[in-house]
Amino acid sequence: VSFRTRSSGSGTSASSEVFLHNLVAEETLVSRSSEFESVIQSGERSSLRVLCEKKEQESESQDDRETWGFLKVMFEDDGTARTKLLMHLGFSLPEEKDTVQDNISQIVNDITLEDKVTEKVGYEGEKEAAPFAVDNGEDFFNNLPSPKADTPVSTSENNFAVESTVSSTDLTPQEPEGVEESSDPSFDDAVQRALVVGDYKGAVALCIAANKMADALVIAHVGDPSLWASTCDQYLKMSCSPYLKVVSAMVNNDLMSLVNTRPLKFWKETLALLCTFAQREEWTVLCDTLASKLMASGNTLAATLCYICAGNIDKTVEIWSRCLTTELDGKSYVDLLQDLMEKTIVLALATGQKRFSASLCKLVEKYAEILASQGLLTTAMEYLKLLGSDDLSPELAILKDRIALSTEPDDLF
Repeated sequence: VSFRTRSSGSGTSASSEVFLHNLVAEETLVSRSSEFESVIQSGERSSLRVLCEKKEQESESQDDRETWGFLKVMFEDDGTARTKLLMHLGFSLPEEKDTVQDNISQIVNDITLEDKVTEKVGYEGEKEAAPFAVDNGEDFFNNLPSPKADTPVSTSENNFAVESTVSSTDLTPQEPEGVEESSDPSFDDAVQRALVVGDYKGAVALCIAANKMADALVIAHVGDPSLWASTCDQYLKMSCSPYLKVVSAMVNNDLMSLVNTRPLKFWKETLALLCTFAQREEWTVLCDTLASKLMASGNTLAATLCYICAGNIDKTVEIWSRCLTTELDGKSYVDLLQDLMEKTIVLALATGQKRFSASLCKLVEKYAEILASQGLLTTAMEYLKLLGSDDLSPELAILKDRIALSTEPDDLF
């Protein structure tokens, strides 16, 4: 504020003029705030995504890079957002192939073919020229024994007996090498008796009692769907494999149990599972639950990232505000506040949320006061407008009125 005496004609009393000047004490804040305001004014998702990418590259700390990386994913298109998040978490979708392979044995063969090397190298004859024994299917039929021409076989419809002149070795299928005979004939007999009369449930129970779960699953599949479902459920309960716990959650559509039971050190994998399988209506609750568990364990960064995925602005800002100190890593309080407000506003724009907690409103009030003190009245008003007008605290309402009275109406509305 400065004063100057206005010159006047003779015989009249002198009057004074009052001049108001903007003194900028925080030049960095002014430039950063103006630049940020120009980006968010358009509200275009593509522009905000570019902003997040720029912030991610410019961030000095790993935590900030992770944060801006997750915020960037929030502005991806609805059809690709989860895929981008999976990639950001370190997981990639399988490549699409030209042809669909329905034969699981062929898929397994494709996976292990490179690792298959013939153990025996010193074969004579043509075997020496083929150290890698690969069966192309055609050789199987070529190597079948030719049927004997003089083998008499009865052709009568009612005659189920085979002539005694027929060699038993010619009619009996050759058992695959390495298949052992049953060590418990009584068990085999009991299962077969159950199968003969169609007692699939009894046969499955016998197999489960003998810990032959693969046999139980195959037999249950022949039975009714309820038997198949109950057998699968029993198998999953008995299994200790971590990946089958995941399968169990998928089968039972119980992702919450997955969140509550999986080790927190694998939180990225758990979040990736939610990204793949969670429905839109349960996504927020599941991410919130995972975040709260991570927060309780002391993993603040992971909890913050999960809260970002859930779109929980209040919890996210609450964590960020705890880190807001007077000075950190050479940054002043004003710079730290600017960092915090940029992340907060970007998250608010990503979620479209209009209602904010009291702690967030207090933070915006503090930031708007600093902007107003640097002469950025219009910018300060724009931030206050983000909070709406329904639930403004008395302090915010007073600040908004003060700024409005200090600014030309045409600049505000």
